[in-house]
Amino acid sequence: MANEKLVRYMTTRSSLSRRACMQHLQDGEVWVNDEVVTDAGMMIGPNDRVHLDGYVFEESLTYYYFKFHKPKGVITSMSDPKGRACMAPYLLDYPDSLVPVGRLDRQSSGLLLVTNDGVFSNQVLHPNFHVPKTYYVQLDRALSKEDEQRLLMGIILEDGPVQFLSLELIAPNQYKVIVDQGRYRMIRRALLFLRYRVQTLIRTAIGSVQLDRLAVGKMKRLTKQERLSLLK
Repeated sequence: MANEKLVRYMTTRSSLSRRACMQHLQDGEVWVNDEVVTDAGMMIGPNDRVHLDGYVFEESLTYYYFKFHKPKGVITSMSDPKGRACMAPYLLDYPDSLVPVGRLDRQSSGLLLVTNDGVFSNQVLHPNFHVPKTYYVQLDRALSKEDEQRLLMGIILEDGPVQFLSLELIAPNQYKVIVDQGRYRMIRRALLFLRYRVQTLIRTAIGSVQLDRLAVGKMKRLTKQERLSLLK
């Protein structure tokens, strides 16, 4: 085991959130090698013993799977050197090892998966699995029939082809779009290529996992059925 900060050691080996760990440290309830420690940044090595009443810190990592309703204006990252709003404040009450699965651009909102299971993330994101993603898209004007067909047949952008699997008009200038590719701002760029501007873009589903009525900025644990459905 490589040396790591005490607070990360605790969160990655238990169900404790980072906030809970910080509180236990502040209250003097954490012991390292039989001494009370309050410094969250203390480096823990392979021979150190960490103890907190009621918790066992195990080497085997417990995996967690959540869905998150990303707000518009938040970047899909746990930190940002430019000081932009990121996901970290929304995950304070959850295990420290969680990271987003893929990305959703800053100006879009909707469903993101969050986990600490790297194998699960890779399978969901790998193009060979063709996991479909569903979006609500509102445009500045209605698509022409010709442009609808172009998007369904596929167009070529600077980084390669883009093809919509499904495109359904659900209200004036509003569409349900399904794709199984995951390139950066792909839907926005494809529509801009055809001279349409996206006014609203919300991811509503990943595979069979639905955003449903999950409130903006909130997390909800995936059911076993939802998790397994993404790996078929």
